Amino acid sequence: MKKLITGLVILLFLTFGWVFLEIYLKYGNKPVYVREGEVSLLDYSGKVTIRAKKGGLLVKTARGRALVSAGSGLFLLRENSSAEFSLSGIKLVRGVAEFYGEGKLKNSFFSCDFKGEGMVSEEAVSVFRGGACGASSGEVFTGKGKRKISIPDLSLKTTSEGLFVKVPFPSQVEISREPFFVRPISSFNLSSSRLIRTGNGSFHLRACLPSALICGPSHSAVFKDLKAQLRSIDKTPPQLDVSITPKGKVVIIRGTTEVGVKVFVNGIQVPVEASGKFFHTLEFDTPGIKTVVVEAMDSAGNVSRKVKQVVVYGD
Repeated sequence: MKKLITGLVILLFLTFGWVFLEIYLKYGNKPVYVREGEVSLLDYSGKVTIRAKKGGLLVKTARGRALVSAGSGLFLLRENSSAEFSLSGIKLVRGVAEFYGEGKLKNSFFSCDFKGEGMVSEEAVSVFRGGACGASSGEVFTGKGKRKISIPDLSLKTTSEGLFVKVPFPSQVEISREPFFVRPISSFNLSSSRLIRTGNGSFHLRACLPSALICGPSHSAVFKDLKAQLRSIDKTPPQLDVSITPKGKVVIIRGTTEVGVKVFVNGIQVPVEASGKFFHTLEFDTPGIKTVVVEAMDSAGNVSRKVKQVVVYGD
């Protein structure tokens, strides 16, 4: 009897083991892009975990943020938050999320529609533009009523030295290279005005209340320090450390590179975490000797390359 049970366990493992492995490779590691219908994890930073659910995704953030598209809405899940996303919108389980577009908001206290921009927490909805839960721009809805809020904003001016930022009252200023502040490059408190030496590039800045639960509109700016470019021309390829491991017909690529560097595997760009770590899998349809090329390219166009030939097997 014991031999029969052991044989059944081995048979089940052989039958379903590969399925479990593929699920682990797809959902158990980062970074990955997941699509379930019209629900997608578009971008993220830091430590983010996801799990596919029927009709959507369960997303949890720790030391990072996640940008999710769900139906007609776009959601930025903040640090230390978790939420369930479906085609209709978001069900916030813990923490804070920003919302843009149109959809439905749910938490432990209310369920309502939104059309505009704002922020939902575990207890309230703050409306920046448009409307949500019967509240309009500049109002907070708590489930028990509405009250007015002051939406922070900033003025921004590009100078020869950097970016000059001014706020009307004490605020927390966030700086990002992308418009939805998935991975802010800096955050600081500002009481009046300040000159920010950002370096070259395009930037997005916004002011938030010190609690960071209410933020104003995003402002974009481009700064070019031509003197600094003439003084120093970057010709050094970025650091690239890679491990390439074949597992049956799947090749697992793990590695680290410098912050802000783009990574390509066999010509296809793969996501890179804010810390420079990356993870990717390649699956080959036919067995044999395969070539894997990993390239890291920095903003100056310098490229580091790792090439390895591996043996993959069929089913």
